[in-house]
Amino acid sequence: MLIHAWINPALRKKKTLECPICRSLIITCSYVLFGQLGQYLSITDQFISLIWVPTGISVATLTIWGLRYWPAVFAGALLTSLAVAVDPLTAAWIATGGCAAPVLGAYGLRTSSFFDNAFGRRTSVFILVAGFAAMLISSTNGVAALYFNGYLDADMLLPVWMTYWIGDTLGVLIVAPVILTATHGKWHSWCDDCSVAKFLGIVALFVLLTGLSFSNPLGFSVPPAVVYLPFPLLLWVSLRGGALVSALSTLIVTGMALVF
Repeated sequence: MLIHAWINPALRKKKTLECPICRSLIITCSYVLFGQLGQYLSITDQFISLIWVPTGISVATLTIWGLRYWPAVFAGALLTSLAVAVDPLTAAWIATGGCAAPVLGAYGLRTSSFFDNAFGRRTSVFILVAGFAAMLISSTNGVAALYFNGYLDADMLLPVWMTYWIGDTLGVLIVAPVILTATHGKWHSWCDDCSVAKFLGIVALFVLLTGLSFSNPLGFSVPPAVVYLPFPLLLWVSLRGGALVSALSTLIVTGMALVF
């Protein structure tokens, strides 16, 4: 029951979150914070992360709170771009695409008659469309900004664009479902009975299995199939806990895989 109260926003005071200025600050600060963390996961010299969490945050918050908060997304994207030592013009160019893509994705979700925060089959299709299609804008715009302003060589256009697009898309597919389902208000009975100890135990088990799968701390020779070690637990938790627990579990496994 404690986990239920901690996650469910309906059980907490929402006066602060109803303030437009507070919401804007939350979006901008979250974008900058996770954008800076994303730089540590960069696999290219252009500071492009394999999973860009801010896109998932932006799509989810714009879907929940409304498209009028797009300036907060733009501000976060601009500050994040400036932090990686690009000139202001390039930063503004990148931020424009970094804002337009989540806005388009959120617009598609908000206007779709099939969309539901509970994440049924039709909603899953639409979140895929938002991730794959809308993020074409941010990746293409970002690579163009880097290329035309001298930060990217022509022979690196395709690989950097692919990394950019994959990172933005995975950010939507992995992060946005957690936020969207957490704000839904209909909870699986498994969460009602979930104690803090049980919840932390499952998280610890995910961390252990993921660490053993991807880091091999003992140095033993292990078969490649060991990377699938966390998936049986992920499947069980998803079936028992519903959409929210499934999204959280996927986020944990993905994050640990990147860390290791």
